[in-house]
Amino acid sequence: PAKGDAYLAKLDAHLTRYPDDDVAWIERLDGTLATASRALSAEPTLVPALVSKASALESTSRTESIQVLTRCLEVQPHAVECLRLRANLRDWSGDCAAAEKDVRGWLELQPESSEAHVLLAGLLAAQRAPAAAVSEALGDQPLGWSGYAVTSPVLIPMFEGDFREV
Repeated sequence: PAKGDAYLAKLDAHLTRYPDDDVAWIERLDGTLATASRALSAEPTLVPALVSKASALESTSRTESIQVLTRCLEVQPHAVECLRLRANLRDWSGDCAAAEKDVRGWLELQPESSEAHVLLAGLLAAQRAPAAAVSEALGDQPLGWSGYAVTSPVLIPMFEGDFREV
């Protein structure tokens, strides 16, 4: 049965006090004890709960959120959502080398991901990689970036600092 707002408020209070209670995170995510019990025995084991927990922690502690996502990847090394979130958090925290490693792992699992290609290109540019490496990361497909359709011919001159060309 679906849980009401009062139940969810109690569950949120419990999670504030006991943030490491993974079963409660599953319960919060799914809303039913039966679903939580199934989630504990399913593969990938705790991934949905850990993604939810990491997302909730993101605004208050990137470090804790990254730790939760690292645990997520220990539970399920091929959890793309955990790689995606951790790559973005590491990027926002300025850890470009670690974010690049996560994005490369993400691209091994989802080579067609435009979001991963754009993030990799940005990380390479931030680390002053040659324009050829940035271009290779982007490929020649149209890409979405911050809600605007951008193609690699526009991004490369920007990364090279040729704003007249842009």
